[in-house]
Amino acid sequence: MLVLGDGLSGLYTAWLLEAAGVSVTVLEARDRVGDRVYTLEDLPGKPEAGGQGFSEKYKRLLTLAQILGVQTEPVKPDRELLLNVKGESMLPPDWKNAAVNQLTERERSIMPLGLMRHYLRPDNPLKDAKAWTSPQYFNLDISLEKYLRTKGASPEALRLMNVYPFSGMTSDRKFLIKTPCILKAVTVTCPNRWPTH
Repeated sequence: MLVLGDGLSGLYTAWLLEAAGVSVTVLEARDRVGDRVYTLEDLPGKPEAGGQGFSEKYKRLLTLAQILGVQTEPVKPDRELLLNVKGESMLPPDWKNAAVNQLTERERSIMPLGLMRHYLRPDNPLKDAKAWTSPQYFNLDISLEKYLRTKGASPEALRLMNVYPFSGMTSDRKFLIKTPCILKAVTVTCPNRWPTH
């Protein structure tokens, strides 16, 4: 069985399949494992450049962490945010005037983490989580990229939302854009136990 991508979902899928007795090969386009889970080991303090946290509502992830012996800790709101864009690290106050900030003039002061919220929150017509199933919203059944473009997101804002943690950016072309190189096989070792749901 082939699993494409070695982010959390790909690795978890491979783990479940192997636990069920299926032989699995995981393919990844990048030269590292983890996708949006990415620790900058070469920077002081080893800041996280990928997914950094999740809420208590992620029961499966919490169960998996417990089974695998991975420690979790409460979010520390007093921790300072370190941005790393195009290989340049900076603190939030330096973002607006940073050379790597290629956003349009009206976007420049928005932190990368806030871009998605900036474009989605002001006029979200969906009043609750089930509203999207109503026929009156079928016209909104488009890719997130297309929707953000209609709201004025610049190409650079779209790029930052696609690679920045917690963005949830999706596009029909995402896989093709992110995987132009030869896929590399990654060996996945799975424990003999798996989580119960």
